[in-house]
Amino acid sequence: MKTNKIARFIATAAVMMLTLACGPSVPQSYAVNDSILVQKADGTRVQKADGTRVQKPAPPAALPGAQPGSSTAGQATSNAPSATPAKFDGAALYKATFEALRDRHIALTDAAVRAKWVAEWENKHAKDGKLDTEAGADAACLEMVRSLNQRFDYYFLPVNTKAEETSEKPTFAGTGLVVTTLGAKAISKEHPFFIAMVIDGSPAARENLRKKDRIVAIDGKSVEGKSLEEAVALLHGDNGVPVVLSIERGATEKFNVTIVRNDYIVPVVHSRDLGDGVSYIKLDNFMSQFSVKEMFNALTKAAKGKALILDLRGNHGGNLQYVEAMAEFFLEDGTILEQHERHDDDLVTLRLAVQPNFALRTQTSSANPDSTGMKPEERMLNLLPKDMPVVVLVDGDSYSASEILAGALQATHRAIVIGMPTGGKGVGQVVFKLPFGRSMHVTSFEFLPGGEAMDWVGVIPNIEVKQPANFDEDDASTDAQLKAAQTQVKSMLDARSQLQKKRDELRKKNEDDFKKSRDGK
Repeated sequence: MKTNKIARFIATAAVMMLTLACGPSVPQSYAVNDSILVQKADGTRVQKADGTRVQKPAPPAALPGAQPGSSTAGQATSNAPSATPAKFDGAALYKATFEALRDRHIALTDAAVRAKWVAEWENKHAKDGKLDTEAGADAACLEMVRSLNQRFDYYFLPVNTKAEETSEKPTFAGTGLVVTTLGAKAISKEHPFFIAMVIDGSPAARENLRKKDRIVAIDGKSVEGKSLEEAVALLHGDNGVPVVLSIERGATEKFNVTIVRNDYIVPVVHSRDLGDGVSYIKLDNFMSQFSVKEMFNALTKAAKGKALILDLRGNHGGNLQYVEAMAEFFLEDGTILEQHERHDDDLVTLRLAVQPNFALRTQTSSANPDSTGMKPEERMLNLLPKDMPVVVLVDGDSYSASEILAGALQATHRAIVIGMPTGGKGVGQVVFKLPFGRSMHVTSFEFLPGGEAMDWVGVIPNIEVKQPANFDEDDASTDAQLKAAQTQVKSMLDARSQLQKKRDELRKKNEDDFKKSRDGK
C-alpha cells in the first residue's frame, strides 16, 4: 500500500454514502454539543438534538409508530431526484417512493413477486385523496414501505433526513457538553441539571468539567424550575462567545467556569494502556469521517505493545468503506465480507478478500453463475504483528459494521470474541433521496462477515460472558467482560511465551546435538 492511501481514502470515502448501523430496537446513542439526554419512565434513554447533530435520528413525529431512524447496513446514497416542485405534490412523492422500492428492494428480486406487489401498490391511493396532504402522503408512503416486512427499511421526514446527512461530519460548534435531568419535567434540587458527558477535545474538556457535575446557573441565571429544553437553550450561542456556568460538585464544592464556545471534533476512537503491554481501544461508531485515521493512529501505537483488546460494545455501526478499511488494518489475509445484492432481476454475490500485498473484489451473478469478475486493488496496511493476540468485545448493542469487523476477525481466526451475541443486523440498505426533503432506506442486500451468515443471529462470541447485576460502565471493576478479555489475553500471551520457550529449547538442543555429532562426541 502506498503511504498516502489513508489521506486519499478519507478524501474520497464520502463520495458514496455506504453505512452500516443498528436497527429499530437499539437505544439511541449520545448526541453532542449541549444536547439533551432524557430518561423515560421505563428507564430507556432517548435524546433531543436542539439544533445539534444526532447520530441516530428520532422517529418521525408525524408518523406515529414509525421505526426509529438510523444509518443502516451497507447503504449507498442514490442520486438526488429530479427537480422537486416548489409546491408539495403527494402523488410525485408516492411515485418516487414506489419506484425506489420496486427497482431496488431485495424482497422484490423475483419477477412474479414483484408483479404482484406492483399491482397492489402502484395506484393504491390514486383516487382516495390520501396523497392530497403531506400527512396523508407520508402515511401512504410509510404504509407501502412497511408492506415489504423488512425491519430495517425506513421512511424519513425532512428533520430526520437532515440529521442523517450530517452524521459523517464530526465537527461541531458549542461547549461540548451532554447534559440531562434524567426525565424530570422541571429542574430542582431533587432533579438537578447535570453533565452526562464531556466530549474529549471540546471547550468544556479544557475546563476540567466532569461527569455528574451539576449546573445550577448559566450566565448568572438560575436553571431551577426550568425545563430541560429551556436550560439547554441557555447553553447555546455563537462561536467565540463565552458562557459562564455555575457548578456544584459533590456535597460542598462550588465554582464558576467560563467556556468559550468553539468548533471541535468529536473523537470516536479512545485508547488506553491496561499495563503489561496490553492496549485497549474503544470504537464508538463507524460514522465519523475521521474514524479510519483515528483507528490507524491507535493501532500504530498499539502495535508496539504485546496484545490488544478492541471494544465494539454499544457500537451501532456506520460507513461500510470505513469498516472494510479497518478490517484490512487487522488482517494479513482472508475474507472480510461477502454481500448478496439485488441487481434488477438478478442476485449478485460480491466478495472482498485480502492478501498481504493487495485486496481482491470478486463478483458473480445468478444470471451467469459460471462467470466471476475479479478486480485487484490497493489495500490498507496490516498494522499489527501477525502473532499479536487480539480480543474483541461485543454485546447485544453491537450492530452492523461492528458485526462485520468482529465477525471477519473471528471467521479468519485473527481474534477471539468475548461478550454476548450481537444484534444480528445482516442486511443492507440503499439510501434514496426523495422529493420534498424526504429520504428512505431500502433493503437491497445481505452481508456475511468473513463469509458467515449472521442476519437475525449475530456474531456469537467464542467466550460468552454476561455482565453482573451491579455493572456500572463508569466502574471498570464491575466490567466482567473486560476482565474476561484481560484474562484471555494473558492466557494467550503465556501460551505464546511457552511456545517460544519450547522453540528456543528445541533449537538449542538440536544445534547442540548437531555439534556433538559433527565433532564426534
